[in-house]
Amino acid sequence: MAKSLRSKWKRKMRAIKRERYGAKELTKLKEIVASSKEIRKKVAVPVLHVEMTDVSRTEGEEDRVEEMQVDKTVRKYKKNLQDQFGNYPVWLNPRRVKKQQKRKKKIGKIVKRNAVNKSKR
Repeated sequence: MAKSLRSKWKRKMRAIKRERYGAKELTKLKEIVASSKEIRKKVAVPVLHVEMTDVSRTEGEEDRVEEMQVDKTVRKYKKNLQDQFGNYPVWLNPRRVKKQQKRKKKIGKIVKRNAVNKSKR
């Protein structure tokens, strides 16, 4: 950041504003939390606990809990940011994906050209 007098002044003023508005914001948040607690006390909604019973179950059968097993594949990304299926990660910017694809295409052309040159020799 620049070290001119103007920028120093602006930084100083921003720090002062941060303190002042921070205190105001904190009090406002505390008021909101307190009022929401009061509202919850006034409007107490009874929670119904309903047990699900299976009509088709016979008396001899015991209750058992079955967990669904899901195979979650862990994706491993290569140096070119592609996983084993050739997909790019979700967090990768679309612009960056295009750039990577461009690079891949360019490298492919170079490799192809080198292969053709070796075969001619």
